[in-house]
Amino acid sequence: MSSTSPVFPGRPIQPLAKRAQKCNDSTFIKHGTPHEIQREVDTIFFIQRNTSIPVPSVIESHVHESGSWFSMVLIPRLSLTDCWMRMSEEAQATTQRDLSNYLSELRAIRSPKPSYIGSYDHEVIFTHADLCGDHILVEPSTGKITGIIDWEMAGWWPAYWEYSKSLFGNRYMKWWKVLVGKVLDPFPSELQVERILQQF
Repeated sequence: MSSTSPVFPGRPIQPLAKRAQKCNDSTFIKHGTPHEIQREVDTIFFIQRNTSIPVPSVIESHVHESGSWFSMVLIPRLSLTDCWMRMSEEAQATTQRDLSNYLSELRAIRSPKPSYIGSYDHEVIFTHADLCGDHILVEPSTGKITGIIDWEMAGWWPAYWEYSKSLFGNRYMKWWKVLVGKVLDPFPSELQVERILQQF
């Protein structure tokens, strides 16, 4: 059963997932807890200010205990998961190059907070933390990345975090593992620990 758009009152919205809805051909709405929504909106603006990574443009946001959401411009392209296997080798190479460059931009961001001395054995860097083919949007004919979405988990994490989380859970598609191995430094020991922890 469709519900009514908070952005365009009276207009039905089409559910795409549990927390995300397509309002029309140009607008997308995401729901969540106040903390989740505020964090993702702030992150999108932060990425826009500090990198050239294509992220959705936020239209408006509403953060309240009674219900929180934000609307954004819908990026009309396919997810990498949906089109990788039918892309040309040249297009795949373009995607790989774009993704590598964008991840380098993320890692180059300097933390606004001062560094500290602690027990961590890895540099703390800015990380998407939920990178997967579903969250990378591309133009299939060229391989150009047109958007990277779902930034609610992003933040300052140990250097291995992007690698281990990108191969987390059921993300074991061969082509994805190969691509991750080309655009991120591998941390096999940390990945193994993550997989062990999943069992508990």
